[in-house]
Amino acid sequence: MVIIDLLSLRGFSEAEGIVDRLLTQEVQVILLNVPKGMMGRMGRNVLTLGPECSIQEIVNALGKWIPELEERVKTTPEDLKKRLARSERRVLKCLGRGMQNEAIAKQLCVSFHTVKTHLYHAYYKLNCRNRAEAALWAERYLQDD
Repeated sequence: MVIIDLLSLRGFSEAEGIVDRLLTQEVQVILLNVPKGMMGRMGRNVLTLGPECSIQEIVNALGKWIPELEERVKTTPEDLKKRLARSERRVLKCLGRGMQNEAIAKQLCVSFHTVKTHLYHAYYKLNCRNRAEAALWAERYLQDD
């Protein structure tokens, strides 16, 4: 899936050329900031969204292609906490306090590898891309536990 913002291109004709090349590779394309007169003109594998679209409208439109996206957006921090094992929450709390893996392992009396494994599973469950995102999430939502 490719998302293209028309404001970043020189015009709609440039977008058409890019989209045509992508469609030959059977890629789904989302075009943002499409003028009203051009909406829906690109074909069935192209989702066109105008400049006045709200975030919720974009999520609803994407939900047709990515059904689990709408559920991810609706997920609350409490729902995410319930997905985490107790040991993962403990490791994340330490991470949220700025601790390194070695210090976390020592404080929790587990191996360094166990800390890495718990963090890996927590990243997946929280949909975090990296350590910084997980630390920020933990700082916000786990410090009161």
